[in-house]
This record gives sequence, structure tokens and C-alpha cells, in this order.
Amino acid sequence: MSSDTLSVTYEDIDPVIEYTPYSQGDPAHGWETVFPSNEFVPSIGSSHQGIGNSMHRTTSAGTSLRFTFFGESLLLLGTANSSTYTVTLDDRPAQPGSEKGGILAEFHELPAGQHELRLDVVTPRPEFQFDRAIFEIELKGVSSKSIITAASTDDWHLSGGRWEPLTVSPSHDPTQNVILTRDLDSSARLDFQGTAIFVYGNLMSDHGPFQVDFDGEQWVGNGSTYGLVQSSLLYFRANLDDTRPHSITLTNANAPYFDIEKVVIVNLNGTTPVPGSRPDPRTTVAPSLLPTISRQQASSSAPSGSSTTTSPPASAPGPATAAIVGGAVAGCTIALLVVVIMIFLWLRRERRRECRSLPSKQDQLTAEPYFVPPPPRHVPPSWPSLPVSSHPPHSIGPSRTATTTESGFASIPQTVTALLSPEEYPHSVTAPHASPTQWVPKRRGEFQPWSLHDLNRVVHLSSPQLRTSDLEDSRTLDSFPVYKR
Repeated sequence: MSSDTLSVTYEDIDPVIEYTPYSQGDPAHGWETVFPSNEFVPSIGSSHQGIGNSMHRTTSAGTSLRFTFFGESLLLLGTANSSTYTVTLDDRPAQPGSEKGGILAEFHELPAGQHELRLDVVTPRPEFQFDRAIFEIELKGVSSKSIITAASTDDWHLSGGRWEPLTVSPSHDPTQNVILTRDLDSSARLDFQGTAIFVYGNLMSDHGPFQVDFDGEQWVGNGSTYGLVQSSLLYFRANLDDTRPHSITLTNANAPYFDIEKVVIVNLNGTTPVPGSRPDPRTTVAPSLLPTISRQQASSSAPSGSSTTTSPPASAPGPATAAIVGGAVAGCTIALLVVVIMIFLWLRRERRRECRSLPSKQDQLTAEPYFVPPPPRHVPPSWPSLPVSSHPPHSIGPSRTATTTESGFASIPQTVTALLSPEEYPHSVTAPHASPTQWVPKRRGEFQPWSLHDLNRVVHLSSPQLRTSDLEDSRTLDSFPVYKR
């Protein structure tokens, strides 16, 4: 069965693990810290910093280790070789251990809460090595978790002595800041709300015992080691009530130096942990990095007969990281929406432009025939049907008489002299033996003939109303004042 878990690792070098009779010394009588190939690099002063993954080894019978942990499962990693040992969990009877593929012991489906484990080396053959402990806290009903750091003096209340920044070189994290005290009984207090707390610091040969006071409960750890060890877990506490405030105080008990690298507060219930204390104007230390904890999938049991290795998991995202991601997503969403709106407006503008370029219905209409109603019909009785002359008065030329077609319309002569308005020429001449139509020359002695094309256009416009009977009335021609300029 698998479930989402918060995985926490205790390294063999962390002070949260207590070794008996001692953690640093001759392995023939206690425990010794070793690194692969015993590689070290120069560090602060005359000390050295180990390279690689450390292990604790012993060749002495009767040695032991113990620690407190929280969670529902536990794995102990190391190498027993042919050694015999026993494992005791809480108040249960001691069980003989048997290494399987680098796993010294494993426990699953434990009751939630705090547990204590003890390992005793009975017979080391030729030596017994302990690597690390990994326990997992199930996230039952937890939708999210938040992690914040409180490594700045703005979050700490420092008292009892002088605290100052410490520069570690070489440092595994150049941005990491450490606060250091050389004074005995110097303390640092932090008030917070959350479900778990991690306290990290540096270990060194000139460090020593320190005291932790958590909500009135006291515990003493040892910060001394042969070489320099950075980001070591000094203290851990979980299964806290996040609805009430908690207080933790760290004090330099009896050592030349004591430092704090960072403190991490975890809330497994999704609410924000709140560190609260008055700032100390004497020291300013930037917030530090998150611890190596992650949310992983835990299997019901580890594979037997195979070696198990654990790499540092990635840090869980905090509120600041979630805010940046959310802003980025929101920004991308807004930008996409703006692009869609701009494309829509551009398409609509182009569609309107195309509509304006198309011919309208009014542009497609043809010209309607223009009709001027004739004056009241009145034909003098003395005027018979007179021929329409195709020549102006007093001119010599043939003349034609309008005839009637089968449709009842009058046929029009092929040529006719242009009519001019009285305004174009002040003097008008009336043919004595023709219709009363006024023939006016454009200039004295000149006449401009009208072409058949122009005449047909006039007849086309007026033909629905022009009939033979109208042509008999000479005044009908006067009702069409069309002039050829």
C-alpha cells in the first residue's frame, strides 16, 4: 500500500542521534566517524572538512545508538558484515537484527506519533557500520504543506551574549548565512506556529554540548566532531499542534563556539507557519535555504536482497514559489486573452473595410427614365397634323413626316436640328409655316445638327409617354427642354 509521505533523513553525523559511549574517538572502545577513502579538505583554522557520505563504525561490543523519530515507517541503513546486533522499538522486546541488502531494520504501519529506537551491537565482526535512518510521515487528508525558514535575527530573540555572522569556507552553499556565539549561556529563542520544526547548524572540533528547550521540555545534544560538517540536523520535532504557539530556545551549554545555520518550520495542515519574535538590531542574517525534505511515494516494504541508496530529495515548494508560479500562469493567461481580443478586433475591422469596398445597391441601379408631364392637351382646330421638319426654318432640305408604328409610337426622323433655350440666344425665330417650335441658331447663321444616337437616347427616356397624338401637338416638343451644349 502506498501513500503520500513527508520523508525525513537522520544522517549518522547528526547530533539528533546519540552514540554510547561516545560518537568520536577510537572505534575499539566506541564510535568513529569515517568518510570514503578518508578524504578531507582544509577548512576553518586547522580543521578539515570530510568529503562524501560519512558513516559511523565500531569494533567494540556493547556500543549502541538511539534516537527519537516521528512517522509511520522507518528504515535503518548500514553494513553489519557478520556482526550480531539487536533492535528495540519503543517498549517492545529487543529483536535480533539481520541485514538485507544494506537495510539493518525496517518498520511499517506504525502508530502515528513519536517513537524511539535503540540499536545495540552485540558482536562486531569485523566491524559494524551505521549510515542513516529514514522515516516517513503520512500526509493523511493534507492537501498541501508550507515551509518557511526563520534563520534571520528578525525572527530570533537573541540574549545572554553576543551573536555575529560567521563565514564558512569552503561552503557548500555560498549564499548560506550562519549566526555564531562565543559566549557561554548565549541563547536564541524563536516563537512560531506549525506542525514540525528543523534546526540546522555546523559541527566542528571546537564545538560542544548545547541545550534545547522546547515548550518546557529540555534536551542536550553534542555539536563536536573531528572535521567540519555543514548543515547538520541539530534538532527535530513533529506532530505539533499548529493552532497554538510554540517556543524553542537554543543555548550554548559549555563550548567555545556554537552556531545556528537555519531553522525550518513545516506545516502539514496547509496553513502558514508564523514565526514571531522581536528583531535584534545587533545582527542581520539573511534567510537560509530549505532543508532536504520532500513529498514521496512510500512502498509497504523495501526490496530485500538489494542495496538501498537514498539521494537528497528536492525541497518542497514554499508559499513564495507557489505565488511566482501562479503569477506566471495568470500572466500567460492574460497575455493569451489579450492576443485573442486583438485578433478579433483586427478581423472585424478588415470585414468592415471589405463591406465598404463592395458596390452598394444604389450603385447598381440604372438611371430611371426622366419624364416631364406635358402641358394640358390643347390642339387648335385650325392646326392639322403638321409635318416635323428636319431642317431649321428657311433651310433647304428634305423633310419627313412622323409616322405611326404598329405599337402606336411615332417613328423619329434620323436627323433633327438641336434645340436651344431662349437664354442661349436672345432672338428667337418662328417658322411661319411650321409648328410653333422655336428654332434658335447657336450663333448667327449656324445650326448644329443632333446625331441619331443623341436623339435615340432622348426618345428612349421619353418614349413611354410619347405617342403620335402628342407629336401632332407641336407644343409637346417644347415640353422636353434637352439641349446639346
